[in-house]
Amino acid sequence: VKELARVKILFKNHFQPMLECCELLEDCLRKERYEETLRGEHLPIEEEKRIQSHIDVLTDIRSEVDAVFLQDYKDLSLLFEDKKNGKVTPFRSFFISYLDMEETDWKLQLQRLRRVCEKDRLCLIRAYISNFDEDKDYKNVEDAVLLQDLNATSLSAEDKWELLMKAQDMTAVLDRWEELFIKLLAVLDRYQKEYAEAARQFEDMIENHEELLKELSELTGMKLDEVLFKSEELLILPAFSGFRSLSFLTQDLNEHGKATLIWGLDILSLLKYKKAGMSVDTICTSLKLLSDKSKFEILCYVSRQCAYGAQIAKELQLTTPTISYHMQALMQILSIKTRKENTRLCYSLNREYLEEFLEMTKQKLLSNS
Repeated sequence: VKELARVKILFKNHFQPMLECCELLEDCLRKERYEETLRGEHLPIEEEKRIQSHIDVLTDIRSEVDAVFLQDYKDLSLLFEDKKNGKVTPFRSFFISYLDMEETDWKLQLQRLRRVCEKDRLCLIRAYISNFDEDKDYKNVEDAVLLQDLNATSLSAEDKWELLMKAQDMTAVLDRWEELFIKLLAVLDRYQKEYAEAARQFEDMIENHEELLKELSELTGMKLDEVLFKSEELLILPAFSGFRSLSFLTQDLNEHGKATLIWGLDILSLLKYKKAGMSVDTICTSLKLLSDKSKFEILCYVSRQCAYGAQIAKELQLTTPTISYHMQALMQILSIKTRKENTRLCYSLNREYLEEFLEMTKQKLLSNS
């Protein structure tokens, strides 16, 4: 990992409320089962108690969020639905593309989002469509090309149409979001004590940030050195609702030398002790993904060589957006490794993960033989 002394690292112990609410709404629509997070895991007792306390709080919060959303805001569902099996939704894409992550005043954030929508009537689609083809820079793509590429995605015709209608009326969408967000903030305010304690835990954890970043790189296979090599500034933000996730935002990397790491509170512990055994949920998710013929053929292809999305698409006679769609899902179970070469991603098989997956599957199925 690049010498961290040369990178300005900014730690914020505040949570981004819009991202928190977005994650909670996504979990509601996915019917995410927080309680299964620790099933099959082997953590020290204190770590397990801490994570379980977060799960208990989030379960209570989500039930309240669910009630608010389902009562009056189901018309916004598409914005928080994961259509790619990669945990990337239209509104999350919109937020991570245009939110000022250092800003703590949500009203100022919302003003910024409104200005973005006034300047670019298709900014929602521009942010979302980039997830389907990582090799293409959509920042300055013309509207006609943007719509053409939207049409080429694996989304259903109904979803494409609804997304386009919402994108063309973002003023109304943001009005509805503001109304919903204020109600969700009232829910989060009732859990202010729990969020304050989570922020304190994050502050304590990041004291040894150099060691943690290196450990994170080793556990996830993320190429931190590639991001840090280009970074002049790295902003690290905690996530409570996304307690078991980790994401890099690099949209400002080339232009401003800035990157953001959204750090789930418990991701390090869950990854660190996962070596003790793969959970049943992880095995079942992997089996489900591998039962898809296209995904299986992709894994077979990258097992022989490191390849770009366009190469794989040509070989398997699929479109590049379709390959990107499958890769997002495969990367979620860590079966794929990536290496950045200039502006392109090169994909290869994560043999260590596959070996562990096969071994743990064998143990689970044949343990009584």
